[in-house]
Amino acid sequence: MTSEATYRIEGMTCAACVASVDSIISRIDGVEHVRVNLALEKAVVRWKEGTHQNDDAVHRAVNQGGFSAQSMPTPQQIRKGRERVVHQQGTTAGLALLFAIPTLIVSMFLSEIGSSNGMNSNWLIAFILTLPVYTYFGQQFHVGAWKALRNGRANMDVLVHLGTSTAFIWSTLVLFEPLLPFLPDLFAKTEHVYFDGASLIIAFILLGNYLEGKAKLQATDSIFSLMNLQPKTANVLCEDGKVDITPVEEIEPGTTILVKTGQTVPLDGEVVDGSALMDMSMMTGETYPVRVNVGDEVVGGTILIDASLTISTTQPYHQTVLSNVIKLVDEAQMGKAPIQRHVDRIASIFVPIVIVCALTSVIYWSVFSNGFGSRSGGDVAVLALVSTLVIACPCALGLATPTALMVGTGVGARYGLLIKGIEALEQSHATTTLVLDKTGTLTTGKPKVSHIEFLQGEVREILGIAASLEHGSTHPLADAITVAWSNVTNERPEVNNIENVGGMGITGTIEDDVVAIGNEPLMQKCNIDLTPYQGRIRTAAAKGVTLSFVSKGEHLLGWIEVTDRLRPSTKKALAYANQNQ
Repeated sequence: MTSEATYRIEGMTCAACVASVDSIISRIDGVEHVRVNLALEKAVVRWKEGTHQNDDAVHRAVNQGGFSAQSMPTPQQIRKGRERVVHQQGTTAGLALLFAIPTLIVSMFLSEIGSSNGMNSNWLIAFILTLPVYTYFGQQFHVGAWKALRNGRANMDVLVHLGTSTAFIWSTLVLFEPLLPFLPDLFAKTEHVYFDGASLIIAFILLGNYLEGKAKLQATDSIFSLMNLQPKTANVLCEDGKVDITPVEEIEPGTTILVKTGQTVPLDGEVVDGSALMDMSMMTGETYPVRVNVGDEVVGGTILIDASLTISTTQPYHQTVLSNVIKLVDEAQMGKAPIQRHVDRIASIFVPIVIVCALTSVIYWSVFSNGFGSRSGGDVAVLALVSTLVIACPCALGLATPTALMVGTGVGARYGLLIKGIEALEQSHATTTLVLDKTGTLTTGKPKVSHIEFLQGEVREILGIAASLEHGSTHPLADAITVAWSNVTNERPEVNNIENVGGMGITGTIEDDVVAIGNEPLMQKCNIDLTPYQGRIRTAAAKGVTLSFVSKGEHLLGWIEVTDRLRPSTKKALAYANQNQ
């Protein structure tokens, strides 16, 4: 049997890094398949059947490749770690901009202050301001570039390092040329420096990393909101009758737990004592509370509305329905859409091609050109090199697709839309049929009685029998009927032997007569002949209302028409869906 292991990978900055990590792990003995996700900073490794999971080999290989790998921490630890990193990124970007913006002002908007030892004073000030940005704030790019090159690969850090280093070193040589007579005349003829370019490039990329980190953090909110549905502890009933508050991770299947009114069910289980209404909307989308009794199954994450329940757990916490939903969302975010696989293939050769293009532009402007306007050939060559390297940084190429997919699946989960696979999300544009639940989705979920058709007797009798049968029912229509009854009368007959008929309605007895409320199949079961009224029934049904038939003995007393108003946004949403097929 094959096994899978998940690792946290740090140090990836672009699609080229993803390809490198994938290649590094794939070469380890026993690895069958690897999935690496840049946005989630994760790698999922599937080991061959009969192969021992070798975490040390993965850690060692990835670390030697210039990245950092560690066994996957808990989601809470990941969240805190990301929050700390994003805070650090924001601070670093802010400080870098604090130096970079004055550099731009000095270089572009201030007239020359003067000279010192033949050096331009504005350039000297720009150099001093750029120095901490290039050497300190940009250190991560320089170190990342050397690690990548040392391992025979090229990534975004290489482009940023080459671009900013070229601009900074060229500008520094031009600035200090009066003090360095051994330099070629090329530097003396140059009238431009690029300190502002070097500092702003680093500052803006740091700012981009900060914004990217915030996007990742927000995209994972959906998973953590799902995790928060599951309580951290449960009330375990001991043999002596006492209640022991126990972490859910320690509870084994078969443990008896107590859930009180207003509490969330911590684990999947079966009701062994009690009867209560439960809010299952977060797990099933069901708008109305559902009554559960002894023998019924309940799932973790649902909320107890009234009474208390004693439950025997059936699954450990990591195998509950809620845990499986979380895994589903996580796996969807880890998946690679076809378009992302194309992007990764392009990114693997993208950086070398960009470097070749940049060098080609340098050769042209240095050898075959006399410059452009007031700029010398060497001056323009540096400008072309820096521009080509920086503009072509594959940050967006490698990050936009996985981040967009991650955000899409995350937002969907937050609104109750679970996406099983990335392929399904990418193919959603080809959807031709959309199936929606009506009650509570297209409608407000608050049905009301719109009309009562009485054939025998009077309205009070029909509503009285209906209210008596529906008393205590949790069916969505029960509240509507009860409200209509209370608006007409406060009297209702005593009904005995009340019985719920699954999928049909409710029956009972008043003295010797069987009374019932429900749909047509229930009427047939009670030997009620609806044939004489079929025309009127079809006319009523055509209005889009729900019909609840009321009978007594062998006679149909009439029916109650219940309608549920559409949400204000329903028509607009359906029109939009039809227009964008």
